[in-house]
Amino acid sequence: MQTTKTSQGTGRQKSTKSTSTPDRVKISTPEQTPKIIETILPAIPNFQAIKIIDTPSLTKATDYLSKANKFLTALEADRKAITAPIKASIKAIEAKYKPTEDMLNAIIVDIRKQMSQYQTALVEAQRKAEQAISDRVEKGTLTLPTAIKKIESLPEVTQKVATDAGSVSFKESKILKIKDESAIKDYITKTQDWSFTAINETELLAKLKAGVVVPGAEVEIIMVPINRR
Repeated sequence: MQTTKTSQGTGRQKSTKSTSTPDRVKISTPEQTPKIIETILPAIPNFQAIKIIDTPSLTKATDYLSKANKFLTALEADRKAITAPIKASIKAIEAKYKPTEDMLNAIIVDIRKQMSQYQTALVEAQRKAEQAISDRVEKGTLTLPTAIKKIESLPEVTQKVATDAGSVSFKESKILKIKDESAIKDYITKTQDWSFTAINETELLAKLKAGVVVPGAEVEIIMVPINRR
């Protein structure tokens, strides 16, 4: 910044520079090559070209090996001098955020679990009510038209809930429910065409989904919440 003053008695203008300008700190960017690397790079071709074929070349290789190790030690020290404060800063920042993040993650897990249990119970209750009506039709104690009316009058299970903050919808998920491990193991032992001898939950679930009946195991249907925001 420049200021203009008029000298008394001369009418001439005098320019003076401000002395309050702070010194600028030069910050290295990822594009800038560290000086230590610029020092090391010229020696690399010679290091790479060395071929040990006699005593003189062995002596030269010894020199190169020593220098390469010294360069590596210096390079690592230079890198750590830069990254150590950064890592410390990141660690301090993460320490500030982690407790709140942990609380939020725990809240999310708890709410999702409650939603799943609630919705699964509603769907299961509706399924049982529909099955009870269907059983009465099969027994002849309820006419089909009446059964249809009863099913239509059952409370509808909400599939999506929306607020200003976001929405939750539910999808059906089939999971493995083990009721009797010993019964499953006995069945595996007796069934020669199975590809596993111990309980492999992934393969067992796949077989149950495919319609294979396995004593002691069954497919359980749960409702999984999907949150969009």
